[in-house]
Amino acid sequence: MKNTVLLHELNINDTFNLQRSEFINKAQDLFDDIKDTIYGILKHATVQLKKFGKIILVGGGARIPGVKEAVTKAMTRVNKNGNCKIETEDKMTTVSEGCAIHASKYLGTNVFSNIIQRSSYAVGLSVSGVFETVVPREVVLPVHFEKMYECEKGEKEIVLRFYKTEIELKKNVEYRTNCMGFKHLVDVKIPPGDSVKIEVDVDLIGNTAIKATLRNGQVLKGGMLVDTSSLDKELLALKRHIENTISFN
Repeated sequence: MKNTVLLHELNINDTFNLQRSEFINKAQDLFDDIKDTIYGILKHATVQLKKFGKIILVGGGARIPGVKEAVTKAMTRVNKNGNCKIETEDKMTTVSEGCAIHASKYLGTNVFSNIIQRSSYAVGLSVSGVFETVVPREVVLPVHFEKMYECEKGEKEIVLRFYKTEIELKKNVEYRTNCMGFKHLVDVKIPPGDSVKIEVDVDLIGNTAIKATLRNGQVLKGGMLVDTSSLDKELLALKRHIENTISFN
């Protein structure tokens, strides 16, 4: 048997634009709404710290066109001198509460106490029937995950089965979500004597792209696109995400 990675149930020629322009364009409408929130956070920080040298935009929110501009304008309202440096950390930042703790370490108080959110999506992975979570259930989006798997000669082939969690916002608690179950995304089979690097990307909406790279360099792709009929709800989640990914130093 030729050593190949098999991706089932999806067209491997599908491409995944992880930050689709129509979503980003609609997201721009959020920035006017959150400027006052950002201003309030910065004002609070000024009271706590008297002054601070830089603002750090953490995680996926830093990638979105307009976020840095919105923070800059809010900072100008707080600090007329405009001497504050704005930096970005473009990386996954664990759970939302982690972002709040990251901020409170500098502030001495949790300025996010009223707007902490739990969002978004997870990618689960079943390795030959044993389920493991490769990304925490509540994460800051977007996120990139990669891991190597190897199937030794003489062993049974490894089957990697990927899932994506289904969530919904709880109606009675504004800033909480409810995990409803898992959707099967794609299977990857690793024959004995071969290995594969699995890369998973989840964008700001929850679109999930999976790339499998075999030892010989062969690359196959699979994934799942989110139904954009729920875009308004996702934009609300993004608004909370941006509000929760500002830290200070």
